[in-house]
Amino acid sequence: HADFIFLTTRKGIAVKYPVHELRVSGRSSMGVKGIKLKGDDEVVGFDIVTNEDEILLVTESGIGKKVKISDFRNMKRGAVGVRCLNVNDKTGGVVASLTIRNPNDNLMFMTKSGQVIRMHNKKIPIYKRQARGVMVVKLKENDKVITGGVIDAKLSQG
Repeated sequence: HADFIFLTTRKGIAVKYPVHELRVSGRSSMGVKGIKLKGDDEVVGFDIVTNEDEILLVTESGIGKKVKISDFRNMKRGAVGVRCLNVNDKTGGVVASLTIRNPNDNLMFMTKSGQVIRMHNKKIPIYKRQARGVMVVKLKENDKVITGGVIDAKLSQG
């Protein structure tokens, strides 16, 4: 199965392109453009994925969804990308873009107030790329999700 570069931005845009589109370069090289950003957008997620993987997107307000990587079409390196999550003032920007490889993996999120939340990956349903998403992380008033991570199922025993 082919490997792809998957980039996600704070404003809910994603791009997927084959790894072989990136040429090998030296340490002193500036590199190449991975995604064309609009305005003040910024990259918040980067991973090497396959079409069998899923991506979990979570916003500052705790809204999120899982999407199959295969739902994203292949693009060219440096493309503008496609919408992967509708971001607005209510949802806040995307703060976590996590690759899910194993249905038994657990998830961990941290909030601005220092709260750590651990949850089962299976509790979050898979949606189509165009879907809105659901409340993934319940937050106290005036708190925000700041980051998240995947805990490998092998480490979750016990």
